[in-house]
Amino acid sequence: MDLAVAAVALVVAVVSLSAAINFGRTQRTLSTDIAALRTQLDQVRRDRASDIETLHAELQQSRRELGELKAALEAVPAPPPLPRARSGGLDDLRQQLRAAHAEPDESAE
Repeated sequence: MDLAVAAVALVVAVVSLSAAINFGRTQRTLSTDIAALRTQLDQVRRDRASDIETLHAELQQSRRELGELKAALEAVPAPPPLPRARSGGLDDLRQQLRAAHAEPDESAE
């Protein structure tokens, strides 16, 4: 019976040792994977920060351009006033036209 207990104890010891070795390997693998993931995460954060800075700069440029456009729109002069209404009607214009045609043409001489 002592031999059976010793054999069981030996099997338990071998299985425990094997489990401990596998646990150590798994732990090292997980530590390596975690370190790689942290490196990737840091890279993604740097990339995102760079993207955010670029977008911020573009937004500032767009705001400046919008401000310039607003200022240009405000600086546009008012349209010129409409011509004043003439006191004479069409009859006056017709008389002026007739008088102009009735005068002798000096360039023909």
